[in-house]
Amino acid sequence: MHWFLWFIILLVVGGVGYMIWTNRAQTIPGVATPSPNYPVIGHALQLLKRQDDFYDWLVELHQSRQFRGRSFVISLPATPPFLQPNPTEANCRHILKDKFENYTIGDYRRSVLGELFGSGIFGSDGDAWRTQRKSAANIFTLRLLRDDMTPVFVAHGNQLIRRLTKAAHSHTPVEMQDLFFRHTMSSFCQIAFGEDLHLLDRDEQHPFAKAFDLGQYLMCQRFLDPFFGWEKKFQMGGNEKEITKQVAIMNRYAYEFVAHRREDIKNGKERTDLISHFMAQARKDGVEMTDQQLRDVIINFLVAGRDTTAVTLSWFLKEMIARPAILAKVRAEIETLLPNSSTPGQPDFQMATEMSYTEAALLESLRLNPSVPSDDRTALKDDTLPDGTRVVAGTMVAFNAYVYGRSEELWGADVLDFKPERWLDQDGKVAASSGDDAKSSGGGGAGGAGGGAGGSFDGAATNLRKFSQYKYPTFSGGLRLCMGRGLALQEAKLAIAQLFHAFDFELVPNQQITYIMTVCVGVYAMLEPSRSSETRDFLALTF
Repeated sequence: MHWFLWFIILLVVGGVGYMIWTNRAQTIPGVATPSPNYPVIGHALQLLKRQDDFYDWLVELHQSRQFRGRSFVISLPATPPFLQPNPTEANCRHILKDKFENYTIGDYRRSVLGELFGSGIFGSDGDAWRTQRKSAANIFTLRLLRDDMTPVFVAHGNQLIRRLTKAAHSHTPVEMQDLFFRHTMSSFCQIAFGEDLHLLDRDEQHPFAKAFDLGQYLMCQRFLDPFFGWEKKFQMGGNEKEITKQVAIMNRYAYEFVAHRREDIKNGKERTDLISHFMAQARKDGVEMTDQQLRDVIINFLVAGRDTTAVTLSWFLKEMIARPAILAKVRAEIETLLPNSSTPGQPDFQMATEMSYTEAALLESLRLNPSVPSDDRTALKDDTLPDGTRVVAGTMVAFNAYVYGRSEELWGADVLDFKPERWLDQDGKVAASSGDDAKSSGGGGAGGAGGGAGGSFDGAATNLRKFSQYKYPTFSGGLRLCMGRGLALQEAKLAIAQLFHAFDFELVPNQQITYIMTVCVGVYAMLEPSRSSETRDFLALTF
């Protein structure tokens, strides 16, 4: 018993000593930190206190007298220093473009989200990342979005309409974010795996979708746990055991979907899903993709396409309910364009491309409510940012779309006003772009960089003002600029056209609307349906 007591004492002393040693590495000489910055635990108490509105806390710090126009470091035990650079275009461009090779995904983020992303495009750097980026660029074409993806989006949108119609007729409130996640998961699983999970036709979640969501949420809790590395390695605590369980369920279904597509190809069946496209592209390049590689590619695509679009729709609906004058303009655009659609009463690709005001409202919603509010890179070598901030090797360097979208220095005194018109010129027509980096930050030509039917789809509406991607990093920027931004805007506009043509919406009263912390930051709130005097049904909502 005596030796066991000494072992416990040594273990505790060693653990405290390790935390003290690692905490010393959290500061960067010459870079300030918010007060109080406690010994050993750093800013852990403030983070726990503000975890439900973490991004608003960052905005408050950046706008405070102490840090306005300055960078600062958030310090946490047993993690690398977390630098919050002054939100300027020059700093963002430096990290995402000018010194791209020095700022990587990094080992820390891979350790947190590794089971989810694997070796996919969001979890890789260097040659592995370049290979995947090149393959994806060859696959995500205008033709693929127009001919293969748009019909899937519209079909699943109709399933969403049918479910909402039942709720409207029975005066049942609905949780819209849950339905948006079901809608986008169903759409993207059919696009990615060639599998329809029928999520809008069932009350219970499909096991794959449930594991996908719960696994992501629990992994994100690791950012708040300085000991997760040990807990993960030795499977200590309920969270790590649950992550292992949910990842196993997710992988079982993913590999099953991959096996189905391999069998189809073996039997000579022609498929248009992304797994089949990636396998065909790999064979064209003289290689054969493993099941693990295909799983990683598609899971990364699901996070990028399904989660971000569902969150975007949730915030957009919330913003429109609060702004009936803007919603009226969106609805007027829909009703003007819908009669010209190739399918009566249904939006099509061309209609979505022409929904300029709706896209301006979407971009404005994303400015204030980015679905990925913060991202970071890890510095490989010591560096200095354009504003003079020192960066030491191993530092995690953030670029926060949430903070950028609320910066008065970037957007002016009306930064918190919801103004779709800021994306248009004074006549609501084509506005001049803002430099060479602006081409992919707002609307773009339907052909994008590739132009023709086989080229990449760079954006949608053509008459939108284009801001620098380093002022508006909602879709990231530089070499890692989101390839699916045009796809996401098209899918969102198709869903918006279907929803606002069919329904009016109202929030269930007395709800606290806030955001949910996962890989993508969603909104939580609830709509309550009754019949309206118009042809549209009336829905009361929760999110």
